[in-house]
Amino acid sequence: MVQVAAPHPTERRALTLHISPSFEAAWHEVVQPWFERVLPDTWKRELPSLVVVPTRGQANDLKARLIAKGSSHLGLQFMTSASLRALLSRNDATPAGTREHLRLLLAIAASEMENRPDQSEALAAKAVARAPASLLSALERLETAGWKFGELPLLSFAPVVQRFNELLNECGFVLQGDADRRGLHQAAHGERKFSSVLITGFDGAHWPQWFLLRTAVELAHDATVVLEEPRGDFSDVDLCWIGSPSRGRVGRSLRRSATCPKVGTRLWRFVF
Repeated sequence: MVQVAAPHPTERRALTLHISPSFEAAWHEVVQPWFERVLPDTWKRELPSLVVVPTRGQANDLKARLIAKGSSHLGLQFMTSASLRALLSRNDATPAGTREHLRLLLAIAASEMENRPDQSEALAAKAVARAPASLLSALERLETAGWKFGELPLLSFAPVVQRFNELLNECGFVLQGDADRRGLHQAAHGERKFSSVLITGFDGAHWPQWFLLRTAVELAHDATVVLEEPRGDFSDVDLCWIGSPSRGRVGRSLRRSATCPKVGTRLWRFVF
């Protein structure tokens, strides 16, 4: 798990993690009170406030709920993971390559390896040259997880991956996982960019966005994260996702959500 350097000692920052049994419970207990607290003076603040959700549909649902209550969301920015990443990467000196550019570079690397004397390496290169998307997806998942391809017993693909990494360096690109981790490291040592941040709707299926969401938390003076309780026979992945925000080096005190059944930790409050 990533180790995040402690923030500036002169700055205090609050992060609250809520885990609710359903979105409706989260809306009444956490999300609606958050809007009521933040909206009145959001437009007056120097730094923007964000609501981060997985999809545009979820953002539109929150907006519709606010409109139904007669509340204005003036000054509040609703974002998906993609728009948040675009916002945070505007001044990135080493940007993540686009999917199209990465596929092209991987196909070029594979085509250069098709005549390798080792038959297994040549066959692997030909397969990647014809369909680079599968290997690219695997490399991106490994990068996000912090693994190196060389640690895996896939020697036939090693020449292609090595050449691909060389082309990435020559073009000044990095994979998205590397870019997100760099962004988190810079955020831990940088200035606050957001006033209040609400993150809701994400679950264990969104592990690739973990570093991105963690960066938004690092850049906020006040952050609230709402997760939904895994249902049924939840997996270790879901439990790890719920427990991941508590890994930072922070002081903490435990609270319990009133409507959430007891399955491990339900509500943590962190003061950074």
